[in-house]
Amino acid sequence: MTVCGNYSSQYSKKTVERIDWNGIRDVTRAAIEIARECEEALAILIKEHKKESRSKEEKDEIDHLKYLVSDYWHLSRELVKLQEYALSNEACLSNLPALLLVGEAGRGKTLLIMRYRTTSYPSRNANGTAHRGQFSGDEPWAQMTSLLGLSCTREEFLGAFEAAAQAHNTRAVILVDALNEGEGKVL
Repeated sequence: MTVCGNYSSQYSKKTVERIDWNGIRDVTRAAIEIARECEEALAILIKEHKKESRSKEEKDEIDHLKYLVSDYWHLSRELVKLQEYALSNEACLSNLPALLLVGEAGRGKTLLIMRYRTTSYPSRNANGTAHRGQFSGDEPWAQMTSLLGLSCTREEFLGAFEAAAQAHNTRAVILVDALNEGEGKVL
């Protein structure tokens, strides 16, 4: 199962139109078949014309058909690449409103998170930043609401958080740093 199959149902609320990767895959599959059929039909036509061609005009027409065969060949190769991408985890992840930033210690992940927070949301309250050190091994959503002094469910918290973001005409962003350290590993 791809990454999409695991997480896409959790993020059903749309803020940006989702990319229909399955539709793209199906359309590219059909386009590949058509391009290959055209390529084959042109190749047959070239063979037939070669037998009969005598004039320069007919030879020029054969050359033009050869270029078309090449163009269809290149088109089908690019369509195959698009189809493969449409099936990839990367394509599926483009529809998820989440980002997991990974890297070695000391590479600037925390700095990037903090810079994003201060430059993208300098005076807005619709963002939350937490550090792994603030969490224990318990369920993270309950801990997050507890850290904020709230007593509500995950759905209520996320709904209120999203409403606050909309009230400020921005996106709701939750940043959690250092999840791969200490107790964060069990979260």
